[in-house]
Amino acid sequence: MAKIDEVNKIINESGNSFHCKVTNYLKEKGWCTMVSPYYMDGSTNKPREIDLIIEKAWEYTDRWNDKYGTINIKLFIECKYIPQPNVFWFSHKDMISTRKWLINNTPLPENNTFTEQHHYLTSDNKVAKLFASKKKPM
Repeated sequence: MAKIDEVNKIINESGNSFHCKVTNYLKEKGWCTMVSPYYMDGSTNKPREIDLIIEKAWEYTDRWNDKYGTINIKLFIECKYIPQPNVFWFSHKDMISTRKWLINNTPLPENNTFTEQHHYLTSDNKVAKLFASKKKPM
C-alpha cells in the first residue's frame, strides 16, 4: 500500500493532474482538445511540445438564421502548476527585435498601423526573463 501512496504523491505533485483537470474542463465546455502535440518552432526551427491545443467552432448566421459559416477559435495553452512561491526578474523589452520578429514571422507588414498596435509592442515595456522557485523539502 505504501507504494501506491508514493505513486499518488508523485502524480499529485507533478502538475499532470492540473493538466488533466484543464483538459477535462475544456472538453466539458465543448472544446476539441489535442494533448501534448508537437509543433515546429519557427524562430529556432526545432520541434517543441505544447501542453494543449484546443479548438471550437461557432456557427455564424444572419438575423433570418441563414447560415454563413463558422467562426473558429484555436488556442495554444501551456499548463503550469507551480505550488511553491516564485520570484521573477524583469528587464526591458527589446522593441527593435520584437518588431523585427513580428514582421518576419507574422502577416503583419512593416510601417503598418495594425503592426504598431500589436500587443507585443503596446503592452508593458518589461518582460520576465528569469525566475526562481522556492525549493521543496525532500
